[in-house]
This record gives sequence, structure tokens and C-alpha cells, in this order.
Amino acid sequence: MLNKMILPTERMDIHKPEIICHLDELMQQRGLTQQQLSEDTGIAPAGIRAYEYNSFRRIDRETLSTIAGYFQLKSFDDLFTNNRRKAPGFIRGDISQQC
Repeated sequence: MLNKMILPTERMDIHKPEIICHLDELMQQRGLTQQQLSEDTGIAPAGIRAYEYNSFRRIDRETLSTIAGYFQLKSFDDLFTNNRRKAPGFIRGDISQQC
């Protein structure tokens, strides 16, 4: 009996990020570039790029707090969603209580 081969495109579906960052949408709403956000927040352009393109491996609390403060977010759900859960968002509560 032969095992089913997994094609590269199928394999990529397995690695879809569970947590989706919406920094790109927030930046677009304000007409910001990566460079502008970097200069305004002090976050390295590479860090901004990682969140913007959902290529981050971890979520740094200080960076998260800086982004939330800059965009005056009231909930982490305004910045992230979890695509593996049926319930919207993944972190509940006020940002000031979390950071």
C-alpha cells in the first residue's frame, strides 16, 4: 500500500499562521509606511515587516505594547485574530491590564 504523497502546496497549508496580525490594515488606514512607523515608534523596520507580513515567530510584549499605544488600541483583538479558533480573537481584556 502506497502512502499519499504530500505536494508542496498542500504542505504549505499545514504551516498557515495561527495568529494573524492586522498591522498592515492599521498602517494602511493611516497611510503609514514601514519606515514612518519605525521612526515614530523606534521599532526596527524588520520587526514591523515581520508583523505586517505575518512572518513573526514570537510576539514581543514591549513591541506589542508600543504598537498598541501608537494606534490607541483598546484590545489585542484589534491587532490580532486566531484563525484556528471559532471564537473571534485570542486575547481578552483591556490592553492596559495585559501590558
